[in-house]
Amino acid sequence: MDSSIRQNLSPTGLPDFRNPATVLHIFLAANVLGLLTVLIFEPDPARWMPAFLTLLPMLDGAAIVILLIIPAAAPYLAGIPLFSAWAVIFVTTQLVVAGLHLAFAQGSAITPSLLRELLWAGVATALIGSWLHLRQQARSPALAEARLMALSARIRPHFLFNSLNGILGIIRSDPRRAEKALEELAELFRAWRVCGRGMKWRSMESTSGARRAGWCIGRITTLPVGMRRVG
Repeated sequence: MDSSIRQNLSPTGLPDFRNPATVLHIFLAANVLGLLTVLIFEPDPARWMPAFLTLLPMLDGAAIVILLIIPAAAPYLAGIPLFSAWAVIFVTTQLVVAGLHLAFAQGSAITPSLLRELLWAGVATALIGSWLHLRQQARSPALAEARLMALSARIRPHFLFNSLNGILGIIRSDPRRAEKALEELAELFRAWRVCGRGMKWRSMESTSGARRAGWCIGRITTLPVGMRRVG
Protein backbone atom coordinates (compact mmCIF):
# COMPACT_ATOMS: atom_id res chain seq x y z
CA MET A 1 0.00 0.00 0.00
CA ASP A 2 2.86 2.40 0.72
CA SER A 3 3.95 2.57 -2.91
CA SER A 4 0.44 3.26 -4.17
CA ILE A 5 0.00 6.02 -1.59
CA ARG A 6 3.33 7.67 -2.34
CA GLN A 7 3.24 7.56 -6.14
CA ASN A 8 3.01 10.97 -7.81
CA LEU A 9 3.60 12.67 -4.43
CA SER A 10 5.83 15.64 -5.15
CA PRO A 11 6.58 18.00 -2.26
CA THR A 12 8.06 20.58 -4.66
CA GLY A 13 4.96 20.70 -6.87
CA LEU A 14 6.68 19.18 -9.91
CA PRO A 15 4.81 16.67 -12.06
CA ASP A 16 5.90 13.05 -11.84
CA PHE A 17 8.21 12.94 -14.86
CA ARG A 18 8.71 9.19 -14.34
CA ASN A 19 5.02 8.53 -14.87
CA PRO A 20 4.48 7.13 -18.41
CA ALA A 21 1.20 9.03 -18.71
CA THR A 22 2.95 12.33 -17.92
CA VAL A 23 5.68 11.58 -20.46
CA LEU A 24 3.07 10.75 -23.11
CA HIS A 25 1.14 13.94 -22.37
CA ILE A 26 4.28 16.05 -22.76
CA PHE A 27 5.18 14.33 -26.03
CA LEU A 28 1.70 14.80 -27.49
CA ALA A 29 1.52 18.42 -26.27
CA ALA A 30 4.82 19.21 -28.03
CA ASN A 31 3.47 17.75 -31.27
CA VAL A 32 0.21 19.68 -30.95
CA LEU A 33 2.15 22.92 -30.43
CA GLY A 34 4.27 22.11 -33.47
CA LEU A 35 1.16 21.57 -35.57
CA LEU A 36 -0.39 24.81 -34.33
CA THR A 37 2.82 26.66 -35.20
CA VAL A 38 2.62 25.40 -38.78
CA LEU A 39 -1.06 26.31 -39.06
CA ILE A 40 -0.39 29.84 -37.78
CA PHE A 41 2.74 30.73 -39.75
CA GLU A 42 2.19 28.83 -43.01
CA PRO A 43 -0.26 30.83 -45.13
CA ASP A 44 -0.71 28.14 -47.80
CA PRO A 45 -2.99 25.31 -46.59
CA ALA A 46 -1.46 23.03 -49.21
CA ARG A 47 1.89 23.39 -47.40
CA TRP A 48 0.60 22.56 -43.92
CA MET A 49 1.21 18.83 -44.00
CA PRO A 50 4.63 18.97 -45.78
CA ALA A 51 5.78 21.70 -43.40
CA PHE A 52 4.67 19.70 -40.36
CA LEU A 53 6.37 16.55 -41.63
CA THR A 54 9.56 18.55 -42.17
CA LEU A 55 9.36 19.85 -38.60
CA LEU A 56 8.51 16.48 -37.09
CA PRO A 57 11.98 14.79 -37.00
CA MET A 58 13.61 17.70 -35.16
CA LEU A 59 10.60 18.17 -32.88
CA ASP A 60 10.21 14.53 -31.90
CA GLY A 61 13.97 13.99 -31.68
CA ALA A 62 14.34 16.85 -29.22
CA ALA A 63 11.28 15.71 -27.26
CA ILE A 64 12.60 12.15 -26.93
CA VAL A 65 16.04 13.30 -25.73
CA ILE A 66 14.51 15.73 -23.22
CA LEU A 67 12.07 13.08 -21.95
CA LEU A 68 15.01 10.75 -21.35
CA ILE A 69 17.05 13.36 -19.46
CA ILE A 70 14.35 14.92 -17.26
CA PRO A 71 13.03 11.65 -15.71
CA ALA A 72 16.62 10.59 -14.97
CA ALA A 73 17.17 13.92 -13.20
CA ALA A 74 13.85 13.73 -11.30
CA PRO A 75 15.43 12.88 -7.90
CA TYR A 76 17.70 15.92 -8.18
CA LEU A 77 14.85 18.17 -9.31
CA ALA A 78 12.70 17.03 -6.38
CA GLY A 79 15.37 18.23 -3.96
CA ILE A 80 15.56 21.83 -5.16
CA PRO A 81 13.04 24.71 -5.09
CA LEU A 82 10.26 24.66 -7.67
CA PHE A 83 11.50 27.73 -9.56
CA SER A 84 15.02 26.31 -9.75
CA ALA A 85 13.71 22.96 -10.97
CA TRP A 86 11.77 24.58 -13.82
CA ALA A 87 14.82 26.72 -14.63
CA VAL A 88 16.90 23.53 -14.96
CA ILE A 89 14.24 22.03 -17.24
CA PHE A 90 14.17 25.20 -19.36
CA VAL A 91 17.96 25.30 -19.74
CA THR A 92 18.06 21.56 -20.51
CA THR A 93 15.49 22.05 -23.27
CA GLN A 94 17.47 24.92 -24.79
CA LEU A 95 20.72 22.94 -24.71
CA VAL A 96 19.12 19.88 -26.32
CA VAL A 97 17.54 21.93 -29.12
CA ALA A 98 20.78 23.82 -29.74
CA GLY A 99 22.80 20.61 -29.68
CA LEU A 100 20.57 18.83 -32.18
CA HIS A 101 20.56 21.87 -34.45
CA LEU A 102 24.34 22.19 -34.39
CA ALA A 103 24.75 18.45 -34.95
CA PHE A 104 22.80 18.63 -38.21
CA ALA A 105 23.56 22.23 -39.22
CA GLN A 106 25.11 22.93 -42.56
CA GLY A 107 27.35 25.97 -42.88
CA SER A 108 27.24 28.61 -40.15
CA ALA A 109 26.36 27.29 -36.70
CA ILE A 110 24.52 30.41 -35.48
CA THR A 111 21.65 30.99 -37.89
CA PRO A 112 18.23 32.66 -37.72
CA SER A 113 16.68 29.19 -37.80
CA LEU A 114 18.55 28.25 -34.62
CA LEU A 115 17.29 31.37 -32.88
CA ARG A 116 13.75 30.62 -34.01
CA GLU A 117 14.02 27.05 -32.74
CA LEU A 118 15.34 28.21 -29.36
CA LEU A 119 12.55 30.76 -29.07
CA TRP A 120 9.93 28.17 -30.00
CA ALA A 121 11.39 25.67 -27.51
CA GLY A 122 11.32 28.28 -24.74
CA VAL A 123 7.69 29.20 -25.41
CA ALA A 124 6.69 25.54 -25.68
CA THR A 125 8.44 24.71 -22.39
CA ALA A 126 6.64 27.56 -20.63
CA LEU A 127 3.24 26.59 -22.05
CA ILE A 128 3.59 22.86 -21.33
CA GLY A 129 5.02 23.55 -17.87
CA SER A 130 2.14 25.88 -17.00
CA TRP A 131 -0.39 23.33 -18.25
CA LEU A 132 1.17 20.53 -16.20
CA HIS A 133 1.31 22.73 -13.10
CA LEU A 134 -2.36 23.75 -13.39
CA ARG A 135 -3.36 20.16 -14.08
CA GLN A 136 -1.53 18.93 -11.01
CA GLN A 137 -3.01 21.68 -8.81
CA ALA A 138 -6.50 20.75 -9.98
CA ARG A 139 -5.97 17.08 -9.15
CA SER A 140 -4.11 17.46 -5.84
CA PRO A 141 -7.11 18.02 -3.48
CA ALA A 142 -8.94 14.84 -4.54
CA LEU A 143 -5.67 12.90 -4.64
CA ALA A 144 -4.67 14.07 -1.17
CA GLU A 145 -8.09 13.16 0.22
CA ALA A 146 -7.94 9.66 -1.26
CA ARG A 147 -4.46 9.08 0.17
CA LEU A 148 -5.38 10.30 3.62
CA MET A 149 -8.43 8.02 3.59
CA ALA A 150 -6.17 5.11 2.63
CA LEU A 151 -3.80 6.02 5.46
CA SER A 152 -6.68 6.22 7.91
CA ALA A 153 -7.62 2.67 6.97
CA ARG A 154 -4.21 1.53 8.26
CA ILE A 155 -4.86 2.87 11.77
CA ARG A 156 -7.00 -0.02 13.00
CA PRO A 157 -7.14 -1.84 16.35
CA HIS A 158 -5.15 -4.79 15.01
CA PHE A 159 -2.32 -2.41 14.09
CA LEU A 160 -2.19 -1.09 17.66
CA PHE A 161 -2.46 -4.62 19.06
CA ASN A 162 0.38 -5.97 16.91
CA SER A 163 2.58 -2.96 17.63
CA LEU A 164 2.12 -3.22 21.40
CA ASN A 165 2.78 -6.97 21.30
CA GLY A 166 6.00 -6.32 19.40
CA ILE A 167 7.09 -3.71 21.93
CA LEU A 168 6.31 -6.05 24.85
CA GLY A 169 8.51 -8.68 23.22
CA ILE A 170 11.60 -6.47 23.34
CA ILE A 171 10.94 -4.24 26.35
CA ARG A 172 13.37 -6.21 28.56
CA SER A 173 15.97 -7.21 26.01
CA ASP A 174 16.18 -3.84 24.26
CA PRO A 175 14.58 -1.05 26.33
CA ARG A 176 15.90 1.75 24.13
CA ARG A 177 14.41 0.22 21.04
CA ALA A 178 11.10 -0.32 22.83
CA GLU A 179 11.08 3.29 24.01
CA LYS A 180 11.76 4.56 20.49
CA ALA A 181 9.00 2.34 19.12
CA LEU A 182 6.52 3.74 21.66
CA GLU A 183 7.53 7.29 20.71
CA GLU A 184 7.01 6.51 17.03
CA LEU A 185 3.65 4.90 17.74
CA ALA A 186 2.51 7.93 19.74
CA GLU A 187 3.72 10.29 16.99
CA LEU A 188 1.95 8.22 14.35
CA PHE A 189 -1.39 8.47 16.13
CA ARG A 190 -0.85 12.16 16.86
CA ALA A 191 -0.16 12.91 13.19
CA TRP A 192 -3.12 10.80 12.10
CA ARG A 193 -5.45 12.55 14.56
CA VAL A 194 -4.31 16.03 13.50
CA CYS A 195 -4.10 15.38 9.77
CA GLY A 196 -6.64 12.68 9.18
CA ARG A 197 -9.45 13.56 11.57
CA GLY A 198 -8.82 17.25 12.20
CA MET A 199 -8.37 18.39 8.59
CA LYS A 200 -11.46 19.57 6.76
CA TRP A 201 -11.44 18.11 3.28
CA ARG A 202 -12.69 21.31 1.73
CA SER A 203 -9.60 23.08 3.07
CA MET A 204 -7.54 21.05 0.59
CA GLU A 205 -9.07 23.04 -2.23
CA SER A 206 -6.59 25.78 -1.38
CA THR A 207 -2.88 25.54 -2.15
CA SER A 208 -1.96 25.68 1.54
CA GLY A 209 -4.42 22.91 2.31
CA ALA A 210 -2.97 20.67 -0.39
CA ARG A 211 0.56 21.34 0.88
CA ARG A 212 -0.50 20.48 4.43
CA ALA A 213 -2.08 17.28 3.18
CA GLY A 214 1.19 16.42 1.43
CA TRP A 215 3.11 17.01 4.66
CA CYS A 216 0.70 14.79 6.59
CA ILE A 217 1.02 11.99 4.06
CA GLY A 218 4.81 12.15 4.13
CA ARG A 219 4.88 12.29 7.94
CA ILE A 220 2.52 9.38 8.47
CA THR A 221 3.99 7.08 5.81
CA THR A 222 7.50 7.40 7.24
CA LEU A 223 6.62 6.68 10.85
CA PRO A 224 5.52 3.01 10.74
CA VAL A 225 8.88 1.90 9.31
CA GLY A 226 10.38 1.63 12.77
CA MET A 227 7.28 -0.12 14.00
CA ARG A 228 7.61 -2.83 11.39
CA ARG A 229 11.13 -3.53 12.61
CA VAL A 230 9.89 -4.12 16.16
CA GLY A 231 7.92 -7.28 15.47
